[in-house]
Amino acid sequence: MPRACVTENYEDFEAGRDRDPLNSYLDYCRDCYGELSLGQLTTEWDVPDDAVEMDCEHPWYDESDYSCEHCGCALTDKDN
Repeated sequence: MPRACVTENYEDFEAGRDRDPLNSYLDYCRDCYGELSLGQLTTEWDVPDDAVEMDCEHPWYDESDYSCEHCGCALTDKDN
């Protein structure tokens, strides 16, 4: 299942002012991810392009409750 990662403190992390990246992981269903663009995330989160990783690794959805960031539908093991 598609997941995006946004490093909220990217500029401070890259400049060495923060030791650890502050990452937010955003899970999407296939339909919503297909409509998602890098520009949407960078604008919404006010970060540079390099602060967003599209289609990053995700946990197995049968281990916990996850839902799509956009439409809110539940993500299940069939979405892995």
